[in-house]
Amino acid sequence: MPFSKSLRDQVDRYLAKMQDMPRTIDPQDTRRGLRYMTPSGAIFLDEAQRAELFQLVENIRTKYAKHEWSFAKIKDVVQEAILVARENADREMDKEQRRRAIAHIETVLDKPFIEWEVYFSIIGINEDCLPIDVGRTSFHPPPDSLSAKLVFADDAPCDLPESVRASCRQGAREEIDDEFGNSPWACVKVMAFEGDDSAAATAGLEEIRLTLDVVNFYADLWRPINYRARAALKCEPDPTILAYIARPVGKEVFSPATDNVGPIDDVWLYPADAEAAKEYAFDRVAEILKKDDTNRTEIDHRLLAALRWAGRATIARRRDEAFLLFMMALEALVMGTKHADAITYRLQLRIGQLASPEVRKKLSTEIRELYDKRSRLVHSGIAEISELDLWRARNITKDTVIKLLQREPFVSMTKNKEMDDWFDDRIAGHAATDASD
Repeated sequence: MPFSKSLRDQVDRYLAKMQDMPRTIDPQDTRRGLRYMTPSGAIFLDEAQRAELFQLVENIRTKYAKHEWSFAKIKDVVQEAILVARENADREMDKEQRRRAIAHIETVLDKPFIEWEVYFSIIGINEDCLPIDVGRTSFHPPPDSLSAKLVFADDAPCDLPESVRASCRQGAREEIDDEFGNSPWACVKVMAFEGDDSAAATAGLEEIRLTLDVVNFYADLWRPINYRARAALKCEPDPTILAYIARPVGKEVFSPATDNVGPIDDVWLYPADAEAAKEYAFDRVAEILKKDDTNRTEIDHRLLAALRWAGRATIARRRDEAFLLFMMALEALVMGTKHADAITYRLQLRIGQLASPEVRKKLSTEIRELYDKRSRLVHSGIAEISELDLWRARNITKDTVIKLLQREPFVSMTKNKEMDDWFDDRIAGHAATDASD
């Protein structure tokens, strides 16, 4: 698909400025700037020129590629186009060369949208539960032959001798086995343009982190809370032992003390159709995760936002951090995108509509106290968060999330306005009843 005239003119103006860029024939030149290597040397962009390049790339990404191509890929394509049009660092681009450069960008970006698989090493999920599917992510035990699944014999014509090609394949297998051979792994299916592995990797990373946040939401529901179970990417290990020394001033100390602050056991997962999964609405969450991001409803996104914050809160090691994340999850779920005044009062009213009349007053008091501490912590950094505060925030948040996942009419809702109207109507109805009593 060709560029629009305005975008084509913008790209042409940028390319025309290329003749003013500093350039050198010395590949060892180390001057500051963004380097474009060419066969005869390098081209450099100063800070202003780099900012102009980045703005051009962003314009192509938003106006032409509709955000679906990665910024990094488009930047690489623009760089390639410059080098295609400008065959060495000492020649300036004429109008025909600029036309070729623009055509190169259009050709490279005119690719089909295809399905990709993105693989990650993970830690913290009990291997007895594997393999298991959670939405668009499949989790697997340590593989015996993942490399064989991913590295194929190359029968295509090639100038390299077969012995060299075989050596390359063997090297690829060994590298995959080194990274994935000793730990569970996950495969995430995402959509991205053909040729844009950066966009596929970014989409895969976003989806695996969302899925792991959801898994961690359930970590202390299916296993004892004191197990501190936590699922994560292998590159994000959890500290396990805290060493410290505490002594009365002037007293002799013989050894440091240690405290186990990390996971005692791994996260346990159930298939979505298991009764244990249905008890906490994991079956519905799995269905939401199966959807492509563009097909998720407003309510899906609202629920996932709450699950994400609450999942991070579940595994947070600092009490104040966990408390704030639980309160953020509660606010995202119950208030949605509304940022109104008197939010504490509105939270009390809305969450109260999900509780039975006999516990509504007690729940309202707890929410007011928790939100008061949340406000002091955020605005002054001073608030003592007790174990009881954290326990209350956790229980209220998780109970609210599961109720909205399981109960009608919420299960049938797709729009934020539907949920907001339900809360407002219920509150107005109670107010009218109270006024008539």
